[in-house]
Amino acid sequence: MRPSAMATPSPTITDADGDVDMYLLQAQLGISSPSFTEFYFTPDDDSSAKLELRGGYVAPGRQTTPRRKPKDLVYPTIEVAISPSTKGSETDEADFDEEDESENDYDDDSADDNDIDDNRGYHSGHTQTTSRRLTRETSRNPAYSTNSNWDQYEEVPRHLQDYAMVIKRVSGYEDWNEEQRHLHKLIFLRGLHPVMPASWRWSYKMWGIAEGNLTHVFAPEDSRKEVIIKAYGNELAACKALESVFLCTQHILDFERLGQRELMGPYTAKTISRYWRWALKDAGLDKCKFPPLLLVLEYEYSRRKDFAHEISDSVRKRVEDVAQRWREVLMDEDTGEYVAEPPTIFVFTVVQHTLVLSTYDAASPEQGVVQIERVEFNARGLWLWNSLTVAIAVHMARDTLMRAWRYGFIGEVRRQRSKKDPDF
Repeated sequence: MRPSAMATPSPTITDADGDVDMYLLQAQLGISSPSFTEFYFTPDDDSSAKLELRGGYVAPGRQTTPRRKPKDLVYPTIEVAISPSTKGSETDEADFDEEDESENDYDDDSADDNDIDDNRGYHSGHTQTTSRRLTRETSRNPAYSTNSNWDQYEEVPRHLQDYAMVIKRVSGYEDWNEEQRHLHKLIFLRGLHPVMPASWRWSYKMWGIAEGNLTHVFAPEDSRKEVIIKAYGNELAACKALESVFLCTQHILDFERLGQRELMGPYTAKTISRYWRWALKDAGLDKCKFPPLLLVLEYEYSRRKDFAHEISDSVRKRVEDVAQRWREVLMDEDTGEYVAEPPTIFVFTVVQHTLVLSTYDAASPEQGVVQIERVEFNARGLWLWNSLTVAIAVHMARDTLMRAWRYGFIGEVRRQRSKKDPDF
């Protein structure tokens, strides 16, 4: 599904080509309420037609009848005041303060080594829970599962037939673990599969998400089933955190229009890192010590012929190092066996406006880095689907850490108390 006409907040009444956008102009003058017609695509009868993953639908194919006419809202004017001090660097996790937009040194997504005692806050390795897994399990309570219990919801069954055809053409899909398959499926079903609680619907009314069939991204009011994007604490803070990801597309378009392409990558990486840090804090994981599970790697664009190869090597080395750290944490020193299956590592690779979401199965290093989705943050009409791609991966990574915390494989950091000076 490519809702190319969906609008994001715009500080001007001009389109991407610099021409006056008559829809925005008319709306601001109160002349009319613009709307758009969205089409979806179905594959031709020719079985040899190439199928592509396009935001929830299979494309290309013949154009069918209009599917819906959601209202095209005009949003409030916003101003961009972003000045990242770092550009074009390879980064892992942005360490910054929410009160300060300036970027500091990048660090891992956990507490500092100076604040922990000898056991490093990790599980000691002595446990009887050898059968527990940090990755998703195929069988869970269907009344609360985030796995397949939405497969009968609304139009999902029809599109699952298309998805079954897609995965047949995905190289290596049969070797993916349950976590990787679930992530790929949720991204394919963006816009059809409920991913947010029903109570968040009105928080995004100004964004137009509460209009028409876009409401499928929210769970039904009377549903007790879990959704992948959720909050453990303040729901208002959760909605504001996700809203900052929504705005990323607009900021990237502004940088592009101003010719400041060198700011695109650092800002995108910073936005994702901030959302990840909020997710950890919301779940109470910000006080725990663990190896990174989600990496945000940002690279400065280069026209060198071997640029793509250099990035691939760098990403592979970084993720293999992180996976090795997880294997060491989960290894029982006495038996030489894992107390739990090593988890799936999530990787966001950012180059200017392009974001690549990849995964790495630490339990199956021979599989290598698996690319799940590619996102273009300068595509105005895809702001919602781009944001959901980021949010789904972030919350899946957090769910893995929550399982590790519940099973006792990671723990809260024990801070050493400093001795008080009797003279003070």
